[in-house]
Amino acid sequence: MAVQATGRITVAQQVSRVKTQAVGGFAGKRLALEVSGPQGTERRAVEVLKDLPGLLGKQGVRVDFYTPGGQWLNPECLVWQTAEQIDVLATEIDKLFSGLIDATETHMIMKGEVSVALFREIIRGVDFKIADVKLQALVNDPSLKEQSIGHTYKDQARRFARRLSDLTGREWIVPGEAEWEATGDILEGTNWSWTSAKYTGKTVQDEPLTPRKWPEDSIVRRPGKDHEWMPVHGSAWKPSKPNFTIRLGLRKNQ
Repeated sequence: MAVQATGRITVAQQVSRVKTQAVGGFAGKRLALEVSGPQGTERRAVEVLKDLPGLLGKQGVRVDFYTPGGQWLNPECLVWQTAEQIDVLATEIDKLFSGLIDATETHMIMKGEVSVALFREIIRGVDFKIADVKLQALVNDPSLKEQSIGHTYKDQARRFARRLSDLTGREWIVPGEAEWEATGDILEGTNWSWTSAKYTGKTVQDEPLTPRKWPEDSIVRRPGKDHEWMPVHGSAWKPSKPNFTIRLGLRKNQ
């Protein structure tokens, strides 16, 4: 799913230029921030960002944000973000969409792993609890933005998928066995990724080796011809859990 360049004016460019001229000054050019409705079409971008909470609740006024590649962004998820922050987020969203590959008839899957930069931008402005100090260090270090996110828990992968779904208006999921079986040997990355599959077999503990069932146990997988997988008891192993990352799937035809 390659991102098509549209020549869309960014939010920051709109804010910069409309300090002296109305949105109409961009006639013929596609905008990252579009406003329509009574007394809305001529609003300056800087005013829209400032008054966004009120505009979203105003009857007859519609506010839309778009990435350079044309992906829609939910304005309700962008309240109180700056123009620069929205533009960085839009760039990461386009990278995400460009890295999707077909998996099944109903879903696509990320060929690579969620980057630190994408993770940071998606959780910006929301209450996304990070208890793991290694994960917090990744998020806080700008020099690691291209690295894969790691040290995550399954509930964080699920919340990340829900947040991304809210932001893009598309249904993102933690992939299951079907998506992995169809693409496992062509995916990129070396880390274990959370899946939505459950483990109900025997435990893998050496002492004691007692047959038990763990209905809530998860399966993690990593790319390769051998379709490697292993069970994880609970949300994650403690205290020495492996470096689990996030890889998401996207429902098609939305």
